[in-house]
Amino acid sequence: MTELTAYIDGGTRGSPRSSGIGIVLEHASGRRVEISQPIGSDDNNYAEYAALLVAMEYALAFGCTRLKVFSDSEVVVRQVSGEYNCQSPALRTIHEFCKALSSSFEC
Repeated sequence: MTELTAYIDGGTRGSPRSSGIGIVLEHASGRRVEISQPIGSDDNNYAEYAALLVAMEYALAFGCTRLKVFSDSEVVVRQVSGEYNCQSPALRTIHEFCKALSSSFEC
């Protein structure tokens, strides 16, 4: 079983808005991978979801079967866990994509 731990964050600032993501992935072997990239202009919640999406895509490409994610985004954590419904039309597509990808990993 391949396991990764991901620490994710996304943020937006300025006018016009500029968004980006930051991710630290730790392999079970201790190897660390850092990913940071701009994602264009969007809101903070979208940036948080984008960070989750990139972390999951990396994990799947690496052949990861187990992914532990740490995030400071209450919206993302509670929506993905099913505690909150995703009612935002702007987030619905990325939310559904993240939920679908999450089923690729063991609990």
